[in-house]
Amino acid sequence: MINLDYISAGYRQNPALIFLHGFLGNKSDWQRIISTLSDKYYCVAYDLPGHGNSKISDDINELSLDSAAEIIQEHSQHLDLHAPVLIGYSMGGRIGLHLLNKHEVYWHGAVLESVSPGINDPVRKAARLKHDMALAAQLEVADFKEFLTAWYQQELFSGFRKTIPIEKIIESRLRNQPVQLARALRAFSVGNQISFWDRLKTLKLPILFLAGSEDIKYKSYA
Repeated sequence: MINLDYISAGYRQNPALIFLHGFLGNKSDWQRIISTLSDKYYCVAYDLPGHGNSKISDDINELSLDSAAEIIQEHSQHLDLHAPVLIGYSMGGRIGLHLLNKHEVYWHGAVLESVSPGINDPVRKAARLKHDMALAAQLEVADFKEFLTAWYQQELFSGFRKTIPIEKIIESRLRNQPVQLARALRAFSVGNQISFWDRLKTLKLPILFLAGSEDIKYKSYA
């Protein structure tokens, strides 16, 4: 069982923006953006399964990008949203792609930031899955603060570190539980994701794809 936790701001009759954060994040990652948009939009930010207060219980036998997407879809429909637009970053965007794939007519658009459409090469896909399984195992045994410190020293986050003090980032990430994150990573790895490269060509709704100016990988995806 998974009970999704979320925050909301704005008036429900306004067009809705649904925010899905990335790996290690939580719903509060979007608060600054929401504060600038909630006067015109009804903003909803979820804790993804295994993150923040959206706990994955021990009786969950199968969890996947598809099943997480269905949980979010069901909850969003329950909120009776008006003209919802999906905004997803990284892992949240990957779950978002599964949402758009199955429920295209429900969504009015999407903003995807640094999101992989999947890996077509089976060798690279298997290697990524193996890497993420090892990372999940490390999460379960390592000192969590040391894990986070090493994680944000990656070159990928060099620009990130220039704008936000690393101590503040780690403080926010410590709100998560490492065992829960490990469960999420095993389920939501890019190695478990279907490829959307061809599907993106057939989607009728407008999609904005964002990538950092120095992010060579995701600029090439765009």
